Amino acid sequence: MAQRATEAAENVAAKAETTSKASANNLLVEKPHGMLGAAYIQKTVAPRGERLAGLVDPVLSPCDNFYEYTCATWAEEHPVPRGAQKVSYRSSLVDYVEKKLDDMVRGRRAP
Repeated sequence: MAQRATEAAENVAAKAETTSKASANNLLVEKPHGMLGAAYIQKTVAPRGERLAGLVDPVLSPCDNFYEYTCATWAEEHPVPRGAQKVSYRSSLVDYVEKKLDDMVRGRRAP
């Protein structure tokens, strides 16, 4: 699945390169970051698509067990810390932001 997102981004980039200049101007839309459409997809959209594709279990069928198909990877990657009753996207986000802020205050670069 991750490969599909990359291939889609590469296809858009290839179309942009082979399309005439006038048509390419319609395809390559200016983004807030100042990136052109194909570059924006390659650097921003494709990695997010790859990440989302990696969150589902490709071995399972969503028709057989949708919960396992969509959530099993999350549970494996986000074990409940000791002393906590649960882990959620919100708690993970709070932990991430706290670590980033701590690193900024201490003058370290966070990954």
